[in-house]
Amino acid sequence: MEIPNFQQKIDAGEDITLDLFVMDGEAQTLIHSLVQELIKKYNRFDLEEMIYSSLKELIINGVKANLKHFLFRAKNIDDIAEEHGVGFDELKRLLDQNELERFKEVSAMEGLSVRVTVMHSVERMMFLIENNTPMTRYERRRVREKFDSALQYDNIFEYYLGNADDTEGSGLGITMIVLMLKGIGVDPRAFSINVHGKQTTVAKIHLPLR
Repeated sequence: MEIPNFQQKIDAGEDITLDLFVMDGEAQTLIHSLVQELIKKYNRFDLEEMIYSSLKELIINGVKANLKHFLFRAKNIDDIAEEHGVGFDELKRLLDQNELERFKEVSAMEGLSVRVTVMHSVERMMFLIENNTPMTRYERRRVREKFDSALQYDNIFEYYLGNADDTEGSGLGITMIVLMLKGIGVDPRAFSINVHGKQTTVAKIHLPLR
């Protein structure tokens, strides 16, 4: 895989946009290279782990959302059935089997992508992770619950003891980002996940650099 010349674009102050279908090894190398060039440009090596881990988690969440949308649509699983847990066993099985290559082909054919956009300046970095699958009512409620719950904790161990469950994930991705933002002194509300229009879910992280 050829890594794009991120340094040239970053030095020119240009936004960076990447379209991904899965978070495989190649995609991780791509994101890691992007993060390294960003932190080198702005001399913020202290933010490397936070930025990379957050991007990786949000991209994986976008890929999972796309896979779930594809599976549930094929199985005619609606919002009501979703709230009763229908379809999640099969979804977990597909994720456990890690069939990334097969889903990569399906995602490309179906146009189920995850777009990563990075806007940057000496004042701030802005990360947008968009997947063209809108959150359902059930998903929006769970995201809100997990975010509100994460605000009450100071570390991931405390959160896990109080909130681990056996439904669609345990919300550790959202919690991890909230707690990492708190750890670097940034208001956790700099992180948000919202539905834009009828077809897009957008996760946003705004990191002030001053």
